[in-house]
Amino acid sequence: GGDYLDYIPLENEKYALVLGDVTGHGVGAALLMTTSRAVLRANAPHQKTAGKVLAAANRQLSADSSGGRSLTLFFMQLTPGSRKINWISAGHEPALIYDPGRDSFTSLDGVDIPLGVDGDWAFNSKIEKLPENGLLLAFTDGIREALNADGQQYGLDKLKDVVRLHHQQGS
Repeated sequence: GGDYLDYIPLENEKYALVLGDVTGHGVGAALLMTTSRAVLRANAPHQKTAGKVLAAANRQLSADSSGGRSLTLFFMQLTPGSRKINWISAGHEPALIYDPGRDSFTSLDGVDIPLGVDGDWAFNSKIEKLPENGLLLAFTDGIREALNADGQQYGLDKLKDVVRLHHQQGS
């Protein structure tokens, strides 16, 4: 109930991609996720940068937060056809960029805190250029922590192996 995935249309044929994970489980987590979705969708079309979108949403969520809940978030703005992304990781699992030409992964490590913790936090957006035929992988901790029948976690290395093996199937 607390995972969040969304695509938000912006002006000038841009889009925002949002991936989040609310602390905790159950109805409280689901309610914070739903509120966060509404707040982000209300703010994203009216702010020019990723940092301003998250700052506005964070002020609203922090003023309304209770019970110690917060939302980790990977947020990026992109223009189809362009390989540049403007992104922020607010306490979220680092996204990965896979470069098939170099067979390498780059981790998009953020320096920001989750939304709902400090309403005055200034978010730090970064710009990356995706490599030719590259892939961006944004995910929650659920993919790493998924268990197989033997109780072993899927893990980040397994995810990377699958991407290496199948990256061309998306072209």
